[in-house]
Amino acid sequence: MNTEEEKMRVIMEYFAEHFPSPYVLEALPFKRPQRTLRDDRRMRVLRDGKVAFTVIVSSSLLSDASPSSAVLAKLLEDKCITDRLTRCAEFRLNHYELGTESPNR
Repeated sequence: MNTEEEKMRVIMEYFAEHFPSPYVLEALPFKRPQRTLRDDRRMRVLRDGKVAFTVIVSSSLLSDASPSSAVLAKLLEDKCITDRLTRCAEFRLNHYELGTESPNR
């Protein structure tokens, strides 16, 4: 199963593993009441009640068939995403960051 929810679960598990307590993961609600397929997902990583950084997960990464959930989990590890996260306040997780961008995009 490679639904958006499955991929988001993989991403949340990855962050939970790499940012254990005292870090807290918090999924942010959508900005509009009616979510569309183009809406990105957002989450914050908190430390001591303060935002350490925000992660914006691209809607295309979640909705595209590729990468699969299993491949996504491996890519997060291989691309050392956590190293990049700690260097900025806001990070966009997308095909480009994972190296899965097709030449046609």
